[in-house]
Amino acid sequence: CVVEANEGLGGAVMWTGGQVAKTLAQLACEQRQTQSLLRGETKWHVEGMSLETARDIVTRSAVERAMQLDQLVVALGQTRKFNRPSLKRAEKSGTIERFRGRAKFVGEGEVAVTPSPNDVTGSEELIVEADNFLVCTGGWFRQLPKFPIDGEFIITSQHVLKLQEWPKSCLILGARANGCEIATVLKAFGGSETETHLVNEGRDRVFDEEDEDVSAYVQEGLERSGVTVHNRTKLEYAKVDAERGTVECRLVQSVWMPPPDNDPGQKPAIRRVSKTVRVEKLVVCAGRLPN
Repeated sequence: CVVEANEGLGGAVMWTGGQVAKTLAQLACEQRQTQSLLRGETKWHVEGMSLETARDIVTRSAVERAMQLDQLVVALGQTRKFNRPSLKRAEKSGTIERFRGRAKFVGEGEVAVTPSPNDVTGSEELIVEADNFLVCTGGWFRQLPKFPIDGEFIITSQHVLKLQEWPKSCLILGARANGCEIATVLKAFGGSETETHLVNEGRDRVFDEEDEDVSAYVQEGLERSGVTVHNRTKLEYAKVDAERGTVECRLVQSVWMPPPDNDPGQKPAIRRVSKTVRVEKLVVCAGRLPN
């Protein structure tokens, strides 16, 4: 059986996580390619996609994928008969039963399922017995105590589609897959005037879990689109100014200083360069933690 608390299958990856970010990133890439093709060729100007349109596309994509998963579960749960006698299978290919609710272990080989409100399957707690259980409870966006998420000024990628409009300036903290995707999205849809900073804390290159040539290709694409990449940079503090509707961010970059020509034996020194930027949104992309 499958136990899921929400209405649609797919979990956080489908509705608020990976698929949402990747759908937006794909839309952003297509938008950027279109702008590049039309630039200088005609008088047409391709405006950034509205947030409402992007939200509608992403939602429809998630609904369609959830319906596919639901149909798959139904198909796998049906009884099938095989006419080929040489095929050594039982008459039933296995059954899958779906429960909408929350589950907890109550004993060895037993799980209690509490139905979700207004669930048509009933309101009584159900005990499910099985020899094996697979726990796939997903994860949540990792939060940094130094930069608490408020959902308005300091947000995660989950909050992007909940905004009223694309921000005119933003700073993305974290330059791995999620951070690079969100930087691409906010720059592409916000327009050419959007100020976009990507802060790569304590790392020499973006997307550093990949090979160096891949990392260089990603950074080149980001910078070509207008994203300012800050490698080896620490976000020292972030102060929310609700009256001005901005977040003041203090960046400190570590710069290697080569030894002087007259003393080549001297060890390279590290110089710290600080800079303050004000943005409308601080987007924390610090990975995910399991539930």
